[in-house]
Amino acid sequence: MLSNIYHTRYSKRCLFSFATRPFIQKRVKHPNAYEARVISEEISRHGYNVDVIFYESDRSIDYSKYDLIVGLGNVFTQSVGKMRTGCKRLYYATGACFITADKNEIERWNQLYYRRGHFNANGRFEKINNRGLATLSLNEADYIIGVGGHWAESTYSQYKVPYLYVGTVPLTKYRFEDFSRNIGEAKSGFLLMVGKGYVHKGADLLIECFARLKQFNLYIAGEYDASFLDLYKNELENDNINYVGYLDVNSQSFFEVCNKCCYVIDASCSEGTCTAVLTGMKTGLVPIISEIEGIEIEYSLPMFEQFTVEHMCDVIMDASSISDNDIVKIMEGIARFTENEYGIEAYKGKVKKAFEIALEDFRQSK
Repeated sequence: MLSNIYHTRYSKRCLFSFATRPFIQKRVKHPNAYEARVISEEISRHGYNVDVIFYESDRSIDYSKYDLIVGLGNVFTQSVGKMRTGCKRLYYATGACFITADKNEIERWNQLYYRRGHFNANGRFEKINNRGLATLSLNEADYIIGVGGHWAESTYSQYKVPYLYVGTVPLTKYRFEDFSRNIGEAKSGFLLMVGKGYVHKGADLLIECFARLKQFNLYIAGEYDASFLDLYKNELENDNINYVGYLDVNSQSFFEVCNKCCYVIDASCSEGTCTAVLTGMKTGLVPIISEIEGIEIEYSLPMFEQFTVEHMCDVIMDASSISDNDIVKIMEGIARFTENEYGIEAYKGKVKKAFEIALEDFRQSK
């Protein structure tokens, strides 16, 4: 628990259930560092002393002393029914509803079993101690503030709670102008950034696609998962499928891989707004994704409408057929769009608007 992080003397108090590391470490390693700081500053601007607690903390909490509870995780869930009268609760949704997210991932594991005969890799299921209480907690929220677009919002529709969209931010210092891509060669390059959960992100499907499409190169960046990589060891022996390991998105290694690509690709089964894709887009990479990624692009680009290897191969082929001149124009536009719609200033503006709506509604209801 980090108490009154801005040392203010307001009469109201807020409990912010989120990551605590961004308030202790200066180095930004994850977009949630920006999110944590921007949200807490906005809460403080509205006249609340802000206490921050790690969202999975199991410590005993006196919820009755708070006027506002914001965040996610078991701390937020446990608050339902324990607040004093008049306390408001804002749920910060970093992804789709856990019911949909887990259902979709289970379907992916089933599909993998039918294609490969077995499965053995790390999942990305939601860590929820009490799913019944989590459902009640969402039902009793005053607002859902979500990073995801229309698809993610739709997964919360059963709760009848107003949804305020804020998006998220990419996480790299590199910009489109920093690169000197040989477009003729880079048009064969596709970057997949996984983080954790290879099956969740559709890495299995994409590997099977590129095993067929040997004229294109797939670069897979992610934490080492021996069980998954062993499952696809034969495909990974192909020259065009490259596991490059975990990449710091501000590193020279990341720059070199991006310089070989024109596309960032992802086939996730559930997202809020996919930060990995946004990070690639900031460098100018053209997204080959589905609506699940939560990025509503103003360009007419080939998209995954179903997750079969056959269909996904067709989409990849369509993307690669864009002319060199057109792909350069699209890349420039993608980078500009990402900065305008998902840069840190854009995120601050969306958070400000969301909290003004929510907290003004609270004031009027008193």
